[in-house]
Amino acid sequence: MYYSVKALLSIGKNVSQIARELKIDRKTVRKIKKKVESGEIETPTIKRKSILDPYKDEIIEYLKSGLSAVLIHQKLKEKHSLNVSYSSVKRYIRKLKPGEPFIPLISPPGQEAQVDFGYAGYFYNSRRKKKVKYWIFSMVLSYSRYRYYELVDNQSIPTFINCHINAFEYFSGAPKAIKIDNLKSGVLHVNFYEPEIQHEYARMLEYYNSSAVACRVRKPNEKGKVESSIKYIKNNFLKSIRAEGIEDIDTVKEKLLFWQDNICNAKLHGTTRKIPKDEFLNVEKEKLNRLPDRRYGDIP
Repeated sequence: MYYSVKALLSIGKNVSQIARELKIDRKTVRKIKKKVESGEIETPTIKRKSILDPYKDEIIEYLKSGLSAVLIHQKLKEKHSLNVSYSSVKRYIRKLKPGEPFIPLISPPGQEAQVDFGYAGYFYNSRRKKKVKYWIFSMVLSYSRYRYYELVDNQSIPTFINCHINAFEYFSGAPKAIKIDNLKSGVLHVNFYEPEIQHEYARMLEYYNSSAVACRVRKPNEKGKVESSIKYIKNNFLKSIRAEGIEDIDTVKEKLLFWQDNICNAKLHGTTRKIPKDEFLNVEKEKLNRLPDRRYGDIP
């Protein structure tokens, strides 16, 4: 009614004419006219309806339980057979919980990878016949965002080194630099400018024509890609595994390999808007250092 009155006023009709046309009292028209003249009435914004509006409460509950946009998209498709893209779900969620702006740092192909460990929880180890605490190792190629993950039961220096070698072999090459956080397995003494990299780790990297660059203290944004990678696997793969009730570590590792190759690296990346596997195969792979004929540790 308010907007009808405003429209009629704008074409020059008086109070009596509007009252007759809309079949309302002249007092009501005067009251609305006063609001219009004081600027209280604004032309309404037409809001486009989303296919996801009927599921808004359900999506909010998923968000409260910590599910990522990827898992929410998957659940909506499975539960309601919705024909909706992941991008649409992501945009809808962004409106429900706006995030902070992020400016990505661009690295040349083959130049850098970032590594870190993240806590994965307890899984059943059949050889040890008990539940064992596990961590997830992640290496991300900074240009393509191509990722390698490995579940391990410790964060020792030999394990840290072996994870790197396995990652290099997965990539069929090694980046020129590895950016690491101030992990005990990689850095001996935290120094703002020249950290002393653990000697065996440094030797291994040198063997692959690579070198370590430690993140500066209080500069977490320097390692944002791998931290996003750890968060991604926790919120997607690991939550999915827990939801399915899978506890055997051998089964989890098998599923991790499939998820890494067919989902994680094959899905459109939220920041680059490109598929990591495609960028890796078409651009970055050939820029990596070639691997030696023998793996580190096998040399005499």
